Amino acid sequence: MAIEIPDFDFANYDPRDVWRFPPQRLVRFAAEAYTRASASRGRVAQRHLHPDQRFVIFHELSGLAHALLLGSMHLRSHGNDEVWWDLQPEFGHVVDARTMASNNMAMRQLLQLGYVQGVLRQLDMATRQYAKGLGLSFEMHAPLHRTYKGVLAACEATEYGPLLKLLQIFRDGISQLHRFCPADGLDLRIKYQGRDYPFQASKEIVYSELGFKDDWDFLNFLMAECDAMLHRLHDSIALSTLPVIATRYLD
Repeated sequence: MAIEIPDFDFANYDPRDVWRFPPQRLVRFAAEAYTRASASRGRVAQRHLHPDQRFVIFHELSGLAHALLLGSMHLRSHGNDEVWWDLQPEFGHVVDARTMASNNMAMRQLLQLGYVQGVLRQLDMATRQYAKGLGLSFEMHAPLHRTYKGVLAACEATEYGPLLKLLQIFRDGISQLHRFCPADGLDLRIKYQGRDYPFQASKEIVYSELGFKDDWDFLNFLMAECDAMLHRLHDSIALSTLPVIATRYLD
């Protein structure tokens, strides 16, 4: 059954008003992510079946988006329902509008962080399996960016090099109130697909200044780029000619 991507009124939406965040915004993102990953899973299944890593990566990304969609629908249905909160025996706080808004904020953060971390983990496993299938020499515990760049080079897709760093910056910012807090304390400017993405150390990442409606819009862009990047790798001569690419935990 096809997933319906719900409408959302961006005209009356203030992304900086986190206390009155409309849950429909999260539902829309999750539905888009799930639709994209599921379509890619179906496309890849025409050539590669489970447990081939080229299928498994989209299967896992689809599963992550599905879980995010379930969580977002739960927030939409119950997040602002005072009666529902009062009926939860494990919740001992006094329920008022501010408490519910705070709970929703915490759950959104956890859903976003869990989703992005899950995506990065799947990219990590897939990248290492692609490198192994290509016969690239790398240390098993080498940083992901090193193996990632090697696979991109072998597949003639080096233009996707900065994408991983953008995802990691987004992931790290989630638990830091969407601030850019690098260990070296230095500003960073990333050039990707002809656009500049400047990040100031210890400063909030203002997504509208990067050309996006909000953090979910930026994440939607990153996930669409990941989808395109994976298809580019899979369609490359280097990977497309491999009959099977094992999945580490299924081989």
